[in-house]
Amino acid sequence: MNLPHSIDVEKALLGSMLQNKKAMSIGIEQLEVYDFYDEANGLVFSAIFELARKSDSLDVTMVRDYLQNKGTLLRVGGVEYLIHLTEAGLRPYNALSYIQSIKEKSVRRKLIAAASEISAISKDTTKDVDVLGEAERRIFDLADETTHKGLVHVGNELTEMMDHLEEAGNNPEIMRGVSTGFVELDLKTNGLHKGELVLVAARPSMGKSALAMNIAQHAALHEKRNVCVFSLEMGRPSLLYRVLASEYLISLSNILSAKLTGEDWKKLSRGVGALSTAPLYIDDTSGISVMQIRSKLRRHRLEFGEVDLVVVDYLQLMDGGGGENRQVEISSISRGLKSLAKEFNCPVLALSQLSRGPETRTNKRPLLSDLRESGAIEQDADVVMFIYREDYYNKETELKNISEIIIAKQRNGETGTVQLAWLGQHTKFADLHRE
Repeated sequence: MNLPHSIDVEKALLGSMLQNKKAMSIGIEQLEVYDFYDEANGLVFSAIFELARKSDSLDVTMVRDYLQNKGTLLRVGGVEYLIHLTEAGLRPYNALSYIQSIKEKSVRRKLIAAASEISAISKDTTKDVDVLGEAERRIFDLADETTHKGLVHVGNELTEMMDHLEEAGNNPEIMRGVSTGFVELDLKTNGLHKGELVLVAARPSMGKSALAMNIAQHAALHEKRNVCVFSLEMGRPSLLYRVLASEYLISLSNILSAKLTGEDWKKLSRGVGALSTAPLYIDDTSGISVMQIRSKLRRHRLEFGEVDLVVVDYLQLMDGGGGENRQVEISSISRGLKSLAKEFNCPVLALSQLSRGPETRTNKRPLLSDLRESGAIEQDADVVMFIYREDYYNKETELKNISEIIIAKQRNGETGTVQLAWLGQHTKFADLHRE
């Protein structure tokens, strides 16, 4: 098969790089050795790349000596070929167009190779492989290669920031992230912000899933945000029952036992209508990996537009790819979730278990050191919130049905505690002043 290439363009670029600093700088920034189709041209580019790391200027003699020391001078065609390159690179001002042409043909070759690999995987029935997922991963990985961001001068960024701040002065809502639906919590955090990994952790029965779904349903139903929930513990029906119970104040036990009053049925009818049109999407795949979530979100973005909030319930149930131990796996998962927040430019709200540390202390409020299986979770998270209920441990307390949302870490804000009412029969948290 005659793969896409242009050896003449490769020669013209290399000749330009040998004679022009700007062409050399742009070339080594935007290309890699495997972008060159011709082996000799790839070797020359590699020599230029390595020499440029040590000196900001080079010439044919330096490249010749480098290749000679590496024992590859004859493979590129000797000194004669290097001289030929300088003759081919008489238009260094065309370097950018040369680079674009080389890059485009390199991408086409990689696409052909990926298609060939996908075809081979599809035909191989001896291996248990998610063929569609693997095909999608390879294509998206190739797309990622071609869209890497480079260095941006701060002047450009500052101009945009000042314009943004001026606009926010007239409309403060611009600076707010995705609302949690809780007034006091929003005042503390200013909402959930783009690119941030927000961790909600608690001991069992504190309401982790309830809080996450309360936030998700508020964002989707009341702010019309595009929300994607990955539930590794509960199936879609269970989650939707909880959403209906909390949003429309229907007893969850009544829903699950189908013992609904006439008023309950009226609420359900209204609720189902509103919920069916909300931009809320739920995936209940068990043992999902970060790579699979990334693939699903990319597909979702193509079909439904930009994602505003991602919820993962919960981190310890995710597939970590079989690392040397679970701690390494959890570290990899938390880094992966942070990378998702950056890639999709949205907050990722991830739930996490806690160790039994709080149970061994007199004061059972969670600490950052209680994060289970890895300190990397704390490092990767931009915000860490714990849920604590005094009446869970002390039945005699006067603080009945009151939850503390402890903001133990906030990279861009203050720590502190917010109290919310806990309406257990509805699996719902609420602002104290409202209930």
